Amino acid sequence: MTAVASSPKRGHNWPSMAMALAIVLISTTVVSAAADSYIYSSPPPYVYKSPPPPPYEHKDPSYAYKSPPPPYVYKSPPPPSPSPPPPYVYKSPPPPSPSPPPPYVYKSPPPPSPSPPPPYVYKSPPPPPYSPPPPKVLPPPYYYNSPPPAVAYPHPHPYHHALIVKVVGKVYSFRCYDWEYPEKSHNKKHLKGAVVEITCKAGNKIIKAYGKTKINGKYSITVEDFDYVKYGATVCKAALYSPPKGSPFNIPTKLNAGTKLYLKSKDKYEIVLKAKPFAYASKKHFKECEKHKPSPTPYYYKSPPPPTPVYNPPPPSPISHPPYYYKSPPPPSSSPPPPYHYVSPPPPVKSPPPPSYIYASPPPPIYN
Repeated sequence: MTAVASSPKRGHNWPSMAMALAIVLISTTVVSAAADSYIYSSPPPYVYKSPPPPPYEHKDPSYAYKSPPPPYVYKSPPPPSPSPPPPYVYKSPPPPSPSPPPPYVYKSPPPPSPSPPPPYVYKSPPPPPYSPPPPKVLPPPYYYNSPPPAVAYPHPHPYHHALIVKVVGKVYSFRCYDWEYPEKSHNKKHLKGAVVEITCKAGNKIIKAYGKTKINGKYSITVEDFDYVKYGATVCKAALYSPPKGSPFNIPTKLNAGTKLYLKSKDKYEIVLKAKPFAYASKKHFKECEKHKPSPTPYYYKSPPPPTPVYNPPPPSPISHPPYYYKSPPPPSSSPPPPYHYVSPPPPVKSPPPPSYIYASPPPPIYN
């Protein structure tokens, strides 16, 4: 019997086939067992690992290896900061704190505590148990009563009749009146027909009187119903009232304007007051008011006088003096000793030679 020889190629395939069958059996067993209770577990998170660097190769020094970037990992954006407000929810406002006061109700104030005392009622003290003796009656105190002021009665008059009050004065006409300097005015004449006014203030009553000047420029005016004894002359004034009619002198000047009157004479019948003189001026220009200017005298040249000679006395003549001769003083009665003069000794004839120097050597040492 011939044995059929097996192919060597066929014998090498058996182990691999057996291994495949075993794996299939195991896998089916596991799948069937796990089908009853399967628990899924997520795979582990992926952790990227960069590949190892390539093997070192010598390259140009300018080249540097850079590993590739890591894979992109998504990150959610952070929440907004600050967080958006929550949705609006209306809430009614809380009641006011403190609560509003209740409506005002008037209450009358309580009575004072303690109550005020009752009004004071005076009560006279009780009479003493025994009546005191009646007080002594004293005379009333003395009070001085000044006499009433004297009353001025119009009558009877102290002079037993009314005094006549007259005012006298003069009025001039100035042909050359200096308005800037009235005291320099000149060429004045008496003015006839000028009216002068006299004004007297007697209490609340004003008394006025008027009068004209005569040919001599004087006036005499009687002031009626004026009590000179009571008021005096200080309450009266005189002033120009109007110039003569048709006169060129019709401008009143300020000469003695506003001056008061003064007493000129007085007797038991009449009081005479005098005023300072007044004056009128004219607008007309009079030639005599021009100041006379002397005509210029002819000019005669006068040579200046010769200079006054100035006396120069001659220099003093030198006085001749006799020639001066010196006279030595006379010798003294006893002649003084002659002055001492030191005489040094004469030098030697021949100076001796200096002593010669001889060296002396030291003695030899002494040896024991």
